[in-house]
Amino acid sequence: MTTKFLQQQNLNPWFITGFADAESCFYVGIQKSTKVSTGWEIHPEFKIELHEKDCALLEQKYFKGKGQLLVKKDKSIFRVRSIKDLELIINHFNDYPLISNKHADFILFKSVYDLMTAKCHLTSCASYGLLKILSFKASLNLGLPDKLKEHFPNIVPNPRPDNWDKKIANPCWLAGFATGEGCFLILTTKNTKSITLRFKLAQHVRDNEIFRALS
Repeated sequence: MTTKFLQQQNLNPWFITGFADAESCFYVGIQKSTKVSTGWEIHPEFKIELHEKDCALLEQKYFKGKGQLLVKKDKSIFRVRSIKDLELIINHFNDYPLISNKHADFILFKSVYDLMTAKCHLTSCASYGLLKILSFKASLNLGLPDKLKEHFPNIVPNPRPDNWDKKIANPCWLAGFATGEGCFLILTTKNTKSITLRFKLAQHVRDNEIFRALS
């Protein structure tokens, strides 16, 4: 699949969602800072990271050219960090929802985004806003790192949502998901007397409902 070919494609938004279900990450960074009154800066980020050989996939204007494309060593990284640009990310996944457990990450991430756009992490309610954001981060990805746990030992993780529609709404979602998670295999016996062709999709067991929808 060449860069020229990809640049000619008008990607279906469901393809983007399927690809994001397979490869994206919703992340909230929190670090000490003297620049803000709370003493803690918050950095929300939407990211897709692939091997450098798949850089052409990330050169697509998935979100109207928002975000940055970086190449580091053998990795290609597409990331969106600014609150203004993240609005487009939020709107996309509101309209074309993720169906894997990454949808739960999105809901938690969106809750952080809503608090930040309301400036609850900066104004008079900053302490409340920071603590709420920490509770969302505690349920996101790997949870709070040890350094944050030391500073905020009483944070109770916000419950992860689990009540969304997990059905595949559009075949383009499957094409996007397979682009990220699909694998084409050619299996042979020791003496090459038989050859088996196999297509495989792999995902965490918690997303079994997706595969039930395929059967």
